[in-house]
Amino acid sequence: MSIQRHITLLFAMAALWAVNAAYSSSNPPTGASGAPGEVSCQTSGCHSGGNFTGTASLSGLPDTVVAGQTYNITLTHASNANRAGFQLTALDGSNSRAGDLMAGTGSGLANASGRQYIRHTSARVLSGGSTNWIFNWTAPSSASGNDVTFYFTSLASNGNGSTSGDNVLIGNKKVIWRPTVSSAEPDVANWVQCYPTLVSDILHVELEEGRSATLQLFDFKGILVQEHLIPGFARLSLGALPKGQYLARIESGSAQTIRRIIVQ
Repeated sequence: MSIQRHITLLFAMAALWAVNAAYSSSNPPTGASGAPGEVSCQTSGCHSGGNFTGTASLSGLPDTVVAGQTYNITLTHASNANRAGFQLTALDGSNSRAGDLMAGTGSGLANASGRQYIRHTSARVLSGGSTNWIFNWTAPSSASGNDVTFYFTSLASNGNGSTSGDNVLIGNKKVIWRPTVSSAEPDVANWVQCYPTLVSDILHVELEEGRSATLQLFDFKGILVQEHLIPGFARLSLGALPKGQYLARIESGSAQTIRRIIVQ
């Protein structure tokens, strides 16, 4: 074989590999979750021409997540397409990786540019107009901005074996992040007094002179039940809340403290 024919064959094989990779329904390229600084498979031009309608959504996440706790998440694709795939990443307030994703059936993990991604390993055929992927996520020990946003895209495909006639559904879900609290005594901060611990009606919150703060009250499922601006001193009525244990997160500037409250 001449050198020229050998080079031509190599180029042909490379082109064929590129086409097959583009058409592959497994392991989509990272950086296509729709997160800040990223694109989707549609805006990048990888897939185009489709006009399927539908939604991509997450379930299994409460409004507030707790550091170190693991959540079982379901990403659901509902559309009039034939096949579907997905990609997701979780970022904190500084758009950095937040927590640890753990793959489930039909999904795999990848890391790129300091972010972690979970994505389909094979396209799913829709049944009754929907399909889903189930996986786990463990909340981080810290989160910039005290929140986490899940960015995700889901490909709505006609299943013709090429990248034409497909389009992308885009979604995101933001949750509040809170730290764990020792089961013994709450942390101590001398700039705030929060009393009594056993509350039948009124909770008193008193800040040191010149401070103001925001108080968020969470039940032990991590759901935010009250939020208040404290201008130095406040009397908060908690008597209408169900009896039980609550966590009060009090923030003043860069200072933060967690207090355990029991409504009786």
